[in-house]
Amino acid sequence: MVKRRSRIDLVDRLIDLGHRNIGIAAIETKSHTDYPGWQGIVGRRMASVVRALKKHNLSPEDKEITVIETPCTYRGGADVFNKMWNDTNLEYRPTAIVSFSDIIALGVLGAAQQQGLRVPEDLSITGYDDLPLSTICTPRLTTVHQPITSKGRLAAESLIEQIRFDEGALPVSHKKLGTALIVRESVGTAPLNK
Repeated sequence: MVKRRSRIDLVDRLIDLGHRNIGIAAIETKSHTDYPGWQGIVGRRMASVVRALKKHNLSPEDKEITVIETPCTYRGGADVFNKMWNDTNLEYRPTAIVSFSDIIALGVLGAAQQQGLRVPEDLSITGYDDLPLSTICTPRLTTVHQPITSKGRLAAESLIEQIRFDEGALPVSHKKLGTALIVRESVGTAPLNK
């Protein structure tokens, strides 16, 4: 069963389910800076994570929180999982991994299952985008839905308006589109033994 929850943040949901050891699989920025310097989509998604953690007296600097950048690919997700799960330098294995894209989350899911983990019993996994693939994987992926079609239409309209505008560049405009947390089977309560 799919539940739409537009007023709750993804990280809040995980913390409400008892998760404190959280991995963040961020889309690679190639900016050569740590997360406070990230901009654009990745910066906004990370800012949302930071706000949610702060509400629960947590921070990305805490030893229970692991932030790793990775390419926005299936392989990138698998690599992030393997690093978070198998790196002996990390003090805590995550009980949940928040992926900044569904493609990364699917890579995390595939690698976790290949290693014999049960999702969500051993590890909760989330994505971002609500791609059609998120509904056909097993278990189906908890994700943040964004109106991709509307984004594309608005971008095309903006481009056409820029082309038509004869007197130089149009002022930059920003439009906020709503997102919604789509709760599916890839998220559960935190395992007690972690």
